[in-house]
Amino acid sequence: MFLIIRIFLFIFCLSTPFGWGTIVEINNLKPFQAHVQKLNSNALVVVDVDATLYIPTDAILQPANENKKNEWLREMSQNPDVPLKKKWVFNYISSKVLQKRQVKLVNPDSPAILCELHQGGIRSIALTAMHGGEYGAIPSMEVWRYDELARLGFDFSYSFPEIPQLDFLELNQKDSKPRFYKGILASAAHPKGEVLQAFLEKIDWHPSEVVFLDDQLKMVQSVDAAMTALGIPVTAYHYREVELLPSTYDHKVANAQAKHLLDEGEWLSDKEASER
Repeated sequence: MFLIIRIFLFIFCLSTPFGWGTIVEINNLKPFQAHVQKLNSNALVVVDVDATLYIPTDAILQPANENKKNEWLREMSQNPDVPLKKKWVFNYISSKVLQKRQVKLVNPDSPAILCELHQGGIRSIALTAMHGGEYGAIPSMEVWRYDELARLGFDFSYSFPEIPQLDFLELNQKDSKPRFYKGILASAAHPKGEVLQAFLEKIDWHPSEVVFLDDQLKMVQSVDAAMTALGIPVTAYHYREVELLPSTYDHKVANAQAKHLLDEGEWLSDKEASER
């Protein structure tokens, strides 16, 4: 009888909000904003970066054209007709694009929403699926990302000033090295939930609640599952506003951008490419 009661209590606990996370699909930031405004000082807000906070201004680099962009980047790096001195590896080509690209906000309210968290004493971090350390021509991806975020008014370094950088040697693989830098958690090739869990365990902190925002459902599910496994109440928002943004690209402009990138190792904006 005692065993039956224990099993019943276990199932009951799993069926409560404190046993399971919650995944919510949203097309704008209003539900997320209303939620984080009610958090206590021991909560943690975690947000994705690309296609959640901002997207590139150039059409071919935008999420709607991701497959097309990757296709011609690979063609450039693998084309046997390209002279060897002009054939760059994929990482190098990608890094030259990242160095020059300009970005714009997905939602103009996002900087103010996250700034309110800072002012209210609520900790927040960025959780991005980029690699830490060197990438192609970029010496430090985490420094590059910090600078790009700062230009748009985002600064997560206030949350854990006592931990300016943190490596996760136990998760390191040949091509995947997660890293924490000034409030930016780079998950590399690992599931975001796994890296966020490792971060919380390494700093020995059990937040009262985690609120997560990401445009990719698999990332939302990953964080939701990891926080639930830790017994941390979590609301994971699948944020789909970027899908509502119009995005078309001009083949002539994209081809001019690709040719200049291959010939000169420099990315041209849509405007620069259209004027050539």
